[in-house]
Amino acid sequence: GTAFVAGTANLETRNDTKPNPAWPADQDVDAHFLSAAGKWSREWNRDWDGCQSLAEDKQVVNKIRHVLLIRHGQYQLDGKQHGLTPLGVDQSQLTGARLAAMTAGIKKDHYGEYKVKFTHIVSSNVLRAQQTADHIAAALPHVPRLEDDALLAEGYPCVPHPGDREGLLSRLKPEVLQKEAARIEAAFRRHITRRVAGPAPGGEAKQG
Repeated sequence: GTAFVAGTANLETRNDTKPNPAWPADQDVDAHFLSAAGKWSREWNRDWDGCQSLAEDKQVVNKIRHVLLIRHGQYQLDGKQHGLTPLGVDQSQLTGARLAAMTAGIKKDHYGEYKVKFTHIVSSNVLRAQQTADHIAAALPHVPRLEDDALLAEGYPCVPHPGDREGLLSRLKPEVLQKEAARIEAAFRRHITRRVAGPAPGGEAKQG
């Protein structure tokens, strides 16, 4: 982006600048960098983060997993607990009803027919998130509610940009940001999962 534009401006303003024969051709550079971004596909790229370097990790799993990330409802700003407001309760109940409706019957889209089935519900240990999950779980009585996970609590995985970078850094110490980033990364790896190398007992691919 910026570095490339600056380089282009430099070539336009300096008449004595000539291409170096040792430099790769522009089309070769474009091909190299654009090849890193594959064409869009509905199929899930299991090596989306480039961690599957071993051949045994590249086994094909014919299963698509969808993870729904749901923000808690409106909550009280007073006190320390910050539980849901009446509006937040309504929001959570409506969300549960919507998810329950998604599981009813066979759906059909451009790609064919499919059935929505939720495998489990998990929440952080923050009260407003717990309460939101409780209302959603009440609308989905057959979906297991897993133990709350403190790793899912809100935080800063990085310094947001654009935004008030200086203000944030004045309020949070660098070591706090480092801990938050590590915790959120751990939550991501736990719940937004990849297949464990090798088949599970019984020959089925194991999700971990």
